[in-house]
Amino acid sequence: EVGCLADCARLEWLLACCEAAPDVVPTPQSYSLLGEADPRQLRFALAPGLALLSSTCPVVSIWRAFRDGKLTPMREALASGSAENALVWRRGWKAEAVQLEPSTSAWFQLLMQGQPLGDALSAMGEDFAFEPWLLEALRQGWVLGVRRL
Repeated sequence: EVGCLADCARLEWLLACCEAAPDVVPTPQSYSLLGEADPRQLRFALAPGLALLSSTCPVVSIWRAFRDGKLTPMREALASGSAENALVWRRGWKAEAVQLEPSTSAWFQLLMQGQPLGDALSAMGEDFAFEPWLLEALRQGWVLGVRRL
C-alpha cells in the first residue's frame, strides 16, 4: 500500500533528523519545580529530535522487523491491519522508535505543542497515569528538565 510505504519513509526521515539533532545537557535539578510550582506555570524540556508519527499502518513493527531481521511479527502486524503511533527519540547517538498507545501519543502531542503541564494533565483526565509515564520518560531521556513559563 502506497500510504504505508510513505509512512515508513516518514519514520526513516524522522529517525535521520533525530540523529542529527543537537546535544542538550539535561537539567535534573529542575525537576524540583514539579513539587514547588503551579503545574500551569511549567513545561517539560523535551529532548531535541523527539518526534511523533501517527500512521494507519504498523510503521514501528515494520521498522523493527527490518532492523532486527525478524519478518514474522511484521507480517502479522500487516495482516491485522493495525495502526501505530510512533515516538522517535535519540538514545545516546542512535535514534530509536517505539509504538505508543493512543492516549500516550495524545499526551506527547500536547507537550510538543508547548502546553503547560497543568493544562496538559487536565486535558488528559484522571485516567492518564502521569507518574509511570514520567519515570519512563526520565529513563528513556524523552524529557531533559522542567522550565517555568
